[in-house]
Amino acid sequence: MSGIDEREAQMLQNLKQNDMVCTPIHTEYGPYWDKLTVKRITKNQIITAGNQHFRKKDGYAVGNMDWCTRIYPITKERERAIQETEKQHAEMKQKRRLIFRIKRRDFRQLSLNQLRQIDAIMGDVENT
Repeated sequence: MSGIDEREAQMLQNLKQNDMVCTPIHTEYGPYWDKLTVKRITKNQIITAGNQHFRKKDGYAVGNMDWCTRIYPITKERERAIQETEKQHAEMKQKRRLIFRIKRRDFRQLSLNQLRQIDAIMGDVENT
């Protein structure tokens, strides 16, 4: 999630209404690129959905110079990163839901055979 170069600065200048931009955010699943829709363009600002205002010249949020309050054009490289991150986050969410369901399970209600199967799986996990 690096700074913006001249090519990207030019891309910001050329944005139009309904174009997509992205901004880095941090979630419980790790860093993530959030996509925002450009709703309006003024001479000096890009206004996204949610009425967020960013400077056209460098993508920083108006009144804030923090790296995570900045928009970036969606380049091919960032689009690949967004897709990969979305895939990783979806997998982590699914794992979290499954762990929650498993933790809620009363294992005393399972048969001896089912418990042996779980133990065999868990034994394999511990050895990896």
